[in-house]
Amino acid sequence: MLKKIDSQPWDNSLKRRTQHYGWQYRYNRLPLNKSRDYLGELPLWLQKLSKCLSEWLPICNQIIVNEYLKGQKIGKHIDHVSNFGSTIITLSLGSPGILVFTKDNHPIEVAVQPCCLAVMTDEARYFWTHELRPVKQRRISITFRQVKADSH
Repeated sequence: MLKKIDSQPWDNSLKRRTQHYGWQYRYNRLPLNKSRDYLGELPLWLQKLSKCLSEWLPICNQIIVNEYLKGQKIGKHIDHVSNFGSTIITLSLGSPGILVFTKDNHPIEVAVQPCCLAVMTDEARYFWTHELRPVKQRRISITFRQVKADSH
């Protein structure tokens, strides 16, 4: 899987490298616009992977791959509520990491191992923030989402 990911083009516009599939992720929280943000169908290798997650996410049409190198992290956030559906799934690859879920100033740390899935739905999706602590070695995450039909 990592070889396949590494063979794809990377976007270097952030402090970490990313790959966007299906729809461009709008970090500025703007609503999605089909003519600007739609990137096309998911590649076959990601369609196959997303089918394995259909129990939790029946329709997946947006995927982002994030690469975190030693010392990199992602800050506390909730994924864009008006653009994406009620379930967000992240697959961890590479080195382990620590995800921190926080609600009402009460953080819960979760160690995520390679090939671990984090499924955020309902309350965890909408009312808990999540963040990644700085990683010790290269970590890749693949995040699966459904773009809401009314968001574009």
